[in-house]
Amino acid sequence: MEKKLIEKHLFESSHQDVEQRTNISSAFLAVLLILLSAVSLIVYSQLDRVAAAITLTLLFLAGCFLLIGIYILFWKSKILVYGPTGSKVMKESLFFEIGELNKLEKMIKSGVFTGAVQSNEKGSVRLDILKSEDGKFVALQLFQFSLYKFTVNTPITYFHGEQAEEVSAFLSKLG
Repeated sequence: MEKKLIEKHLFESSHQDVEQRTNISSAFLAVLLILLSAVSLIVYSQLDRVAAAITLTLLFLAGCFLLIGIYILFWKSKILVYGPTGSKVMKESLFFEIGELNKLEKMIKSGVFTGAVQSNEKGSVRLDILKSEDGKFVALQLFQFSLYKFTVNTPITYFHGEQAEEVSAFLSKLG
């Protein structure tokens, strides 16, 4: 267990073992859409102006393909990967009632995740989670809702190896 005493939020911070990589399939889809828009624009320029409805539809589709392709390429083609295992890292948030706050704080500080805790979609306590698919890496941070925003309640805590697998198993029971 490793704690990082910073005021950053978990989803905004970085860890030396978590890398941001390009998702090849998303990038391929984006490039394909951009090429499809280019082909549509070429066909549009070659069509006779008689079929105005077809040409306008083709022009509209070309613009849509281009915008969607650019959006996917620049914003949706990045994934987080846990470097030592190459496993994809997922972001998740769970919510709890205020009565569960002390239990969760003790679990995070001690690194022992046993006992019953009930998650609730509309709770005022939020647990942000970064978890690798293979369960070898987990990062947690607890927030409490006060004064119309979530404020940091615990520092970012990282778990690796067997301890991360235990935390991951506990979290999978919750949500």
